[in-house]
Amino acid sequence: MILQYFQLIENTISRFESIQTYSLNKRVISDFFGIISGSITLSVGILDFLEVVKMNDDGNPVKKKFKYHFRGTDNELIFRYDNVPHYPDIDTFPNHKHIGNSVEASHEPDLYFVLMEINHEFLK
Repeated sequence: MILQYFQLIENTISRFESIQTYSLNKRVISDFFGIISGSITLSVGILDFLEVVKMNDDGNPVKKKFKYHFRGTDNELIFRYDNVPHYPDIDTFPNHKHIGNSVEASHEPDLYFVLMEINHEFLK
């Protein structure tokens, strides 16, 4: 099951013509648990991501940990979604989004959502 999820991530990446290059690291812990991380290069910056995923009995992924860190070509943070539990006052705790030096409430995104955001907001 986890290998199917890893393939879904690769399929998602292949859907975006704006991606110049990418690299992935996949670690299978068991058939139902794994870690996938990667770096995706676009003309406007680099998206580094990490997902620690457990597949539930229905075959749906549950992210135990995630990070989508988008930085510009100057290496400055543009935004980062993560679920590190260090902002307990945010309504969507532990999920949140860093934009520059600020932090705001956020849902749990997936890679497709983040790539769509980059394409719509930064590749106009």
